[in-house]
Amino acid sequence: MCIESIGFIFDFNLIEKIISDESYEVFFDKNPANKFYQYYFRSNDRIFKVRIYDFNAKIFNIYQYIESESLNPTPLSKEEAVDFCNSYLKSKFEHIFNFLSMDKNYLITSTYKDSTESYKFKYNFLDNFGKPSPGKSLFITINTVLSYIEELSILF
Repeated sequence: MCIESIGFIFDFNLIEKIISDESYEVFFDKNPANKFYQYYFRSNDRIFKVRIYDFNAKIFNIYQYIESESLNPTPLSKEEAVDFCNSYLKSKFEHIFNFLSMDKNYLITSTYKDSTESYKFKYNFLDNFGKPSPGKSLFITINTVLSYIEELSILF
């Protein structure tokens, strides 16, 4: 399930690539009932981490890190990052994209040496009346320097 999820979310086929390292750990998030399995994979220039909640085996969090020497001389602006995320979400989750609404009040920015490295956006799932469903959100982080989706988290 992790390898298929990496393929779907990040368009990276671990089956065709060489996995140079893999491991997993079990951890509990603030409560013994909140058991998670966390899987790590390394392949070529990428590292992946997938967290799965034990209770229902839904993907909770998926992350990739790309090791690269080639940096974008002009990191994506916030507006370009929003467009990138919207386009990505619409292509990957076209059946639910119309039930997502970006939370305009939520933005986490990571910077290094006065340059923005990433933006993290929050999208709320909408109910049948177009109102945000409490506790149902999707978080997406975009690396602005290399222009790729770094992390995706789904909370239900």
